Amino acid sequence: MSEEDPRKTLWWYIKQPYVWITATVVSLALVLTNINTILREVRETPEEYRKTSSQFFNWWYEYDQWPGRWTSDAQGYVDLASLHLGPMTTELNLDVMNDGTLTGVIETQSICDGVPYFEELMILGTITGANSADLELYAYVDGRRLTYATLRAQRDDYFMTLMPRHDQMNLFAEETRIAKNPDDYIGEVEGSPLCPEKSFNFIMDAYKEHEANKSE
Repeated sequence: MSEEDPRKTLWWYIKQPYVWITATVVSLALVLTNINTILREVRETPEEYRKTSSQFFNWWYEYDQWPGRWTSDAQGYVDLASLHLGPMTTELNLDVMNDGTLTGVIETQSICDGVPYFEELMILGTITGANSADLELYAYVDGRRLTYATLRAQRDDYFMTLMPRHDQMNLFAEETRIAKNPDDYIGEVEGSPLCPEKSFNFIMDAYKEHEANKSE
């Protein structure tokens, strides 16, 4: 009579339901037995847990790839013409918080032309993946936060595509492709608003209209 293959015997035992049930019960018992120790360590070292969690999400979602100046006029690239960036002038400046919250401002020609008073809109966003984020474009009007549009941002290394999710004022095309400006290149338009003095002119026009109505 031939001896049974020990590997087959081991595999037979592993496949039995009672083996898994026993292992689960033992693991649960170990956790419950040491639950006070586990909870005490969490309470005593919460900062270390937060740091570890922050480092993991920073690595997983590539937080460090999002901040910077994203533009349709990335002059730092020698092959600019072949990048097929969006035709509408777009300037996006982003920063990222430790929890993955994005903040910044956005300027576009459509904001200059279609949004009263404001030269730019503020951004509040959330990184939803290594290559994606949701952005809210807003401004404060009479002390209230008014959302003008929400966008989905899809990042591909040094390129980003903005796609509107809610855009009642039609400020954005179906897709707007922009590029991250190289850190070692400072373009001539950086820091210069697309529609300078728009807010000032808006106020002056309102003042002149008010004065004209008073003289009638």
